Amino acid sequence: MSDESAEMRKQFTAYADAITAFATAQLVGFMLLMTHGDCFTRNVLGGLWYAVCIGGLVNVAYLVLVFLCHRGSDSIPKGSAAVASASGGVRMLRYVIIVIDLFVTVLLPLAINYGWHHAQFFIDCKAT
Repeated sequence: MSDESAEMRKQFTAYADAITAFATAQLVGFMLLMTHGDCFTRNVLGGLWYAVCIGGLVNVAYLVLVFLCHRGSDSIPKGSAAVASASGGVRMLRYVIIVIDLFVTVLLPLAINYGWHHAQFFIDCKAT
């Protein structure tokens, strides 16, 4: 495998890793804001289906981007079989992480909404 091919494969791998990391960082930020229980939480719950649908669509877009990175990497001639088999596990892990992010992004607002309406979650938002 030429140096140029190896560099392109590294770039596609770095892109897929960056997308996965960004999706997870976005989820962590969203979880922190939602579980804080202030006006942001109330506003999101006021438009619950917007949050659920947009969050789901964004995570599906992340999955598509990672898939495209993997497909781009596959279009470049491969090196050894050992490297290819090891990268298969990492690829699957990226997909698993983003699918978990997808489920949590969709289910978290629904769970908080359920807890709020059943007096298990308190939202402290003073009306101005």
